Order: sequence, then structure tokens, then C-alpha cells
Amino acid sequence: MPPPADERELARRVSVHVRMLRSARQWSQEDLAQHCDLSHRVIQYAESAVGVPTLATLCRLARGLGVDVRALLAPARRLAPRKAGRPPKAGRARQVSRAKKP
Repeated sequence: MPPPADERELARRVSVHVRMLRSARQWSQEDLAQHCDLSHRVIQYAESAVGVPTLATLCRLARGLGVDVRALLAPARRLAPRKAGRPPKAGRARQVSRAKKP
């Protein structure tokens, strides 16, 4: 049985805020996990909006991100859809092949 609509909405709010705040700091999920003293899997769970994180997890996320817990639960605007695949690692320039001109 799927979670009630209000739980799905809370999960979505937390997901949007955590991703937005993490991205604004240019942190990977691993970086955020270290700042929050949580596992990488917990960060993935929070950002996936599968379920609402526990109160203890919300507190750790808020502390690690430097915000109040209420900021993670506030109504959220929709983010652009995420691109599939892993983002490029920071500091690595993407190699572009250039065709030689005759």
C-alpha cells in the first residue's frame, strides 16, 4: 500500500530541499553524508523521496546543511528533472575530440 498523499508531499519537500541545498554548496552526496554523520545510503534515501526520513535524520541533515529543520519541511518549488547517470567528478574537464581541418 503506497504512503498517504501528505507523507508523499513531505518526502518530496525534504528531497527537493536537501538536493537544492547540497547542490548550492557543490557537495556530493558523500560530502553531505560526512557533514551530517550519516551514511551515503541515507542521503540517497532522503533525496529519492521514497519515504520521509526519521526525525533524528532530519535533525542531522539540517545541522549538516546549516539550516533549521523547518527549512527542510517548508513547501518546495519543483526542481528540473534530474539527468540520468552519474555527474562528472569535480575538477575533471570533459575531453572533447576536435576534428582536424583540411
